[in-house]
Parts: sequence; C-alpha cells; structure tokens
Amino acid sequence: MNVFNRMIMILLSLGAIAFSSIVFLLVGGVVRPTQVSPGGYLLGLWSYFAQLNPANATIAVVVCAFVVLVAVIVLLLELNILGREPAQFVVREDTLGKVTVARSSVRKLVGYEAASVAGVIETRQAVDKGRAGLRVRVRALLLPDVDAPAVGHTLQEKLQQSIQGHIGLPVAEVQVATQLEPFEKPRRRRVR
Repeated sequence: MNVFNRMIMILLSLGAIAFSSIVFLLVGGVVRPTQVSPGGYLLGLWSYFAQLNPANATIAVVVCAFVVLVAVIVLLLELNILGREPAQFVVREDTLGKVTVARSSVRKLVGYEAASVAGVIETRQAVDKGRAGLRVRVRALLLPDVDAPAVGHTLQEKLQQSIQGHIGLPVAEVQVATQLEPFEKPRRRRVR
C-alpha cells in the first residue's frame, strides 16, 4: 500500500509540474493552445489561460510557480533524493534472501551496552551507514568522578565489539562525546 501511495504522489507531482509548465508557456505566448491540445483535448482550458489579461496572467504565474515548488519538494521526498536514511540495515543478502536489522534495534543495542559501562548515567545515540561500515555517535552523561577519556575509550571498544558480535555488521567509526550536564528533556506538548 505504501508503494502505491508513493506512486500516486509521484504521478500527481509530475502532473502538477507539467500543467504549470504549460500554463507558463501559454501565458508567456511561447505556444498556442492548439499546440498543446492534440485532437482538441483540453483546448478550452488552454485557451482560457492564453487569453488572460496581464493582471490575471501574473496571478496565474505566481500560483503555478508555487504549485511547481510544492510539487518538486514532494517529488524529492518521495524519491528519497533528500537523503532519508533507510529504516533497516542489510546484514546479509544471498540466494536464500535478505537478512536485515532495524536501525532502531541497533540504537537500542548501543544504548543498552553503553548503559552497562561503569560511570555512564544516560546516553543519546545515532547510527548511520557509512561506506566502510556503521558510524555510531554516542553522547554520554557521566558521573562527575569518572575518568571521561577512559570511559569514552571503553565505550568505543565495547560498542564496536557488541555490534559486530551480536548483529554482524562492520563498525567503521564510534564517536563518543561525554558530558556532565544532564540532557535537555523533550518538552511535552499541552493537549487542549
């Protein structure tokens, strides 16, 4: 169902871009209505745009420019050109099929392993896929009396070994940022 919805949005975006482009050409006098109406199809609609007075033509151009902008943004989002990260990482793919692990599961494993390191109170983590393997970023809230560089190094080693051992994905990089100040809590929205 999701693929069907995405295809519909892509087709609607392309249709909006095509329609707006034709309106631009008609209002600018670049083409005549008969040139964009094969067999007279939509001739009345295109003639209407071609015969707009200058004030209405300006309004039509502004509206069509806005439609093109929105359609391009929707198209980019639907085609994943803006770099949306996949929700899953491929662990293995062979003739039997594909084995994947959810990004959220890798993040939870990182959080679980990081919390088991002495001196770590709380963590925030992110996991991305790099060319040579996963890139893990961890912000760790530490107890004030611990050796931050030593805890950071322990976190790096433990997280790399845990991900590679439990999940089977290579880890290219583990970045650890330590802090003593508590994390900002997300604010809850009031429901009215």
